[in-house]
Amino acid sequence: MVSPYILMALLLAYGAMAADSMYKCEDGPFNCTDEVAYICGTDGKTYLNHCKFFTEYCANNAINFAKEGKCSDENTPGAAKTSAPAKGADYNAVPSPVPTSGY
Repeated sequence: MVSPYILMALLLAYGAMAADSMYKCEDGPFNCTDEVAYICGTDGKTYLNHCKFFTEYCANNAINFAKEGKCSDENTPGAAKTSAPAKGADYNAVPSPVPTSGY
């Protein structure tokens, strides 16, 4: 049986590689669609999709990916407020894997 720690390490490594091919803060601002693929941030907000999450992440490096799906039933604003990406933001600072399904 595979240790849960080994499995988590593999998932984190995969997430880091996948994130490298996704959004980069220096490429923003992003032209996000209204596709529904909820992402929960560590700020407790539910973002409509990966693009809207990354737009907020680039403006506020204090948040990270928490999980796919809504954070909770009572906190589903759909799309979080977004602003232009911060200059010099480092997209590689995301410590959690960011799923890339559908992107």
